[in-house]
Amino acid sequence: NTDGMRYRSRWLDLLAMTRVLGAVVAVALLMAHDVSDHDGWLIVAAVGWTAFSLSAYGASVRLQRSAAAWLVDMAVVLWLVFLSTDWRSPFYIFALTALILPATELPFRRGVGWGLMFTGGYLLVAIGTQRLDSATFERAIRLEVITTHLMIPLVIVLALGYAAELLRALREERRRAERLAAEAERRRIAWELHDSAKQR
Repeated sequence: NTDGMRYRSRWLDLLAMTRVLGAVVAVALLMAHDVSDHDGWLIVAAVGWTAFSLSAYGASVRLQRSAAAWLVDMAVVLWLVFLSTDWRSPFYIFALTALILPATELPFRRGVGWGLMFTGGYLLVAIGTQRLDSATFERAIRLEVITTHLMIPLVIVLALGYAAELLRALREERRRAERLAAEAERRRIAWELHDSAKQR
């Protein structure tokens, strides 16, 4: 229905805004600093994936609700983090945007599951960059840097999932109120007809 479409388009708008912003930040950082040996390709990949993913999601409501599409999206953004050769990647914020649709389309607990899956994938990518040796890991834990990076996806999923559940409950309550109002109006009309018939 129209209400459901408007509800979904809000989350798609949030994805579009944050993904474009994440891509702009990543590209600016790549241009300002030498992050890897292939920064030019990373810039092209970031701009290309932003344009492709947002166009695909915008063209298909089915894709917006597809777990397979979310998995592909998550794999691509984490791959960009990996290619930047450091777990403190310019693509970290960009990658977090892959959680928006699962967190808002799924029931709360399943959305949290996606957040945990993203965190696990990010940890593997961080280890895979080979800049997270045991000494670095222990130092990072002390400084709470890696902990923060690992917790942010869960905080995002919890916040978005909670907001989505509240909006769903409000929509349901509004529908119920509209049904009750329609029933009350029907009863009022029926009483008026009944009374006018008695008077005649």
